[in-house]
Amino acid sequence: MKVCKVCKKELPENATFCDGCGNKIIETSIKKQNKRHSMKVIVSIAIVVTVCIVAIIGVLISKDKILYNHYRIKGDKEESISKSIDYYVDALEIKYTDEIVRDISDRIKESENFEEEITKLEGVLNEKDLNNLYAKMYVKKAEKNFNDGNYETSFKYLKKAEIYNYDIAKFEYYEDLIGFINNNYSENDYPVYMGYGESYYIIPDSSSRYLTKEELYQYDKSSLGFIRNEIFARHGYVFKNEDYKNYFTSMPWYLPDSRFKGTLKELNPVEKHNVELIQSIE
Repeated sequence: MKVCKVCKKELPENATFCDGCGNKIIETSIKKQNKRHSMKVIVSIAIVVTVCIVAIIGVLISKDKILYNHYRIKGDKEESISKSIDYYVDALEIKYTDEIVRDISDRIKESENFEEEITKLEGVLNEKDLNNLYAKMYVKKAEKNFNDGNYETSFKYLKKAEIYNYDIAKFEYYEDLIGFINNNYSENDYPVYMGYGESYYIIPDSSSRYLTKEELYQYDKSSLGFIRNEIFARHGYVFKNEDYKNYFTSMPWYLPDSRFKGTLKELNPVEKHNVELIQSIE
């Protein structure tokens, strides 16, 4: 039922003018028909666009899945460890999955230059997976060196693993390792390992406790030099002096780090105080 816009009289659907006021209504009817037609066109276009988008997404997902599986299979079959990892990285860039991370870990285990291979993965693996991979490889090296009787080297690898949040006290052979190291150093008249966290330090807590002149007076000038430089060695300072270099390189806890320049401002307040105190006595 139509309604005249002028007099509001109800009219038949086929009416072209109002028999009450004479107003023509054919234009209004045409406009409504045009509006309905336009809506049908819009709906049709929307349906076509939606179907196309769904189809494109489906193709892309299918393509990514095919490429992901392709690179993973290539990585599995590749004999070269480095090239194999490259293929896994290609797969990882398509889709980050735990299974590819495990594949990478398994291949790196076979590499003698695992540190070089892991370095390539920085920025590819997330921080957690990268740290776990470093720790796992260092622990594996520590285990191998322990079994080969290289106890100091084993401990050095454990200290590297510790940097990546590994608890070295959980190492399977930890107690035996410490026992062997203690025996070796006792026989050679070197400082005896005092337990986890105090390994081979002349003054184990010189980085966390304010030292006193009284306790330092018992040392001669040479020993004071080693005590002072022990504080810097904790941070990985690379020594040019041969005596210090040879001594600290022999310590299992010492890890050279060229980024540490050996300035006082790089030390914490306790360390800074102790260095200055030792210098005043030297």
